[in-house]
Amino acid sequence: MQEKTQKAIDKLYKTFSDYKIEDFHKIGCIDLGPSPKEVKALSNGLKEIPDEILKIMEFYGEGWNSWGSKEDVGYLLPRLMQYLADDISRLDSGVFSLFDFKLVNFFSDSNSDWTNDEKDSLNDFITALIEERLSVDVDIGLLIECALTLNYDLQNVISKWKSNENLYKDQIILLLDHFNYDIPFESSPEGYHFFDNDKIRAFLDSLLTQLTKGEIDEIFSNQIT
Repeated sequence: MQEKTQKAIDKLYKTFSDYKIEDFHKIGCIDLGPSPKEVKALSNGLKEIPDEILKIMEFYGEGWNSWGSKEDVGYLLPRLMQYLADDISRLDSGVFSLFDFKLVNFFSDSNSDWTNDEKDSLNDFITALIEERLSVDVDIGLLIECALTLNYDLQNVISKWKSNENLYKDQIILLLDHFNYDIPFESSPEGYHFFDNDKIRAFLDSLLTQLTKGEIDEIFSNQIT
């Protein structure tokens, strides 16, 4: 994990430290309620919650009345972000439901569920995580879907896209494949979790404007083959 990402995680723990769960028996994001063993694991402290407990958490209810209250989510958010930063492939699991149902449009001005400090803190983390993954990963489709779900400003992504000259063309090829987006055939992009095709297309089109015609031709040539 890069230093900037770790600092962003530390900031999340500080920003969200006022959230508390008084009774872990009543936590809402474990199907059928936590077992005695799971309650014990949750009670050892936020930073000590083991990965195997985080793995089974699900947040499939809109609002705060089921599958995780506001206190549940606020308390667990720093540890869950650390869990994802340790292994971004964990987004392809029930954990993505956190973004789909509890954090959707998190950064929108109209979202009054969260304070500006909370929004700024998570924004710093998402920025650091994207920068880190752009520098080392080829397949970042789910991370982009996560950012779209949060209503994160993806111009931050576009401006840093070529941070790794050895990866960015392959990243775009896989991203186009991830969203099933074939510009020559005017296909409609679609995500696995995020389904606003207009926003997906706007991001991909903006991304492609950063490339030369020769680079775009090369990318689509490789996509076809």
